[in-house]
Amino acid sequence: MELPCSDGRANGKPVEKLWARASLTEPGRPFSEKGQLFSSDRNALADIAVRTLNNLAEHAGCTDRLPDAPTDIPALTAGPEGAAHANGTCEWYRKKDFAGDEQLPDQVLESRTDNRLWDERCGLVLGEERAHRLWESVAADRRHSTVHPPSSIGEWYVSLHTYAGEGAENVQLDSIGYDEPPVEPEPGTAGRGDESMWWASSVCAGKPQIHTMTVSYGYDKVIPPERAEKLFRAYVTDVASRRGCTDTQFPASSAFHTD
Repeated sequence: MELPCSDGRANGKPVEKLWARASLTEPGRPFSEKGQLFSSDRNALADIAVRTLNNLAEHAGCTDRLPDAPTDIPALTAGPEGAAHANGTCEWYRKKDFAGDEQLPDQVLESRTDNRLWDERCGLVLGEERAHRLWESVAADRRHSTVHPPSSIGEWYVSLHTYAGEGAENVQLDSIGYDEPPVEPEPGTAGRGDESMWWASSVCAGKPQIHTMTVSYGYDKVIPPERAEKLFRAYVTDVASRRGCTDTQFPASSAFHTD
């Protein structure tokens, strides 16, 4: 949870915003079914976070308070589902029929869209059959001789992530060189972190946004560079359009090639 607090003080210093988080790590019985939290438990976590933040606001002398937490937070989906069902943060993927390409993921793991969120994700997953078909199609190519077949479900994927506001000012990506410091994306820039991570940037309602794409190990050696670029541009364009963003910066096409 986040709450603006322009008139508060903490530890004798002025504050601008307050944050609170409630989480349940490695949920098991009786909190979940197959590792997924029930709706009632997500409601409870939201209520705890709201109450905690409002208590902090009172101690800091902030004027504003958060309203009561919602009581109808849906349970998460049990896992990836077919791309044809995407209607949230991965809806753009369905609309452009990317899954019709056998070299791209055929499943999605998403959440609802909400422009108030400062952390938004879309996961694209190659189902077990598609991943193995793709590996078999490239296994004879010497350029991919070091690529091992995926050994578990969901091992090959693309993770797309948007950070907003202050969260966008603290993003760090692994660098290409092992002995080099992390890459720190800045608003107004775009580029590549290590061999399987890229970032773009934009400005939405005056706040910076950093958009990232990570391709899983193994799949990053198989996905054609031009398709990786096309995916990332489509994702960032969708987020920027939904949020009314401007000044969008994309990595150069050359950033998607390793040669």
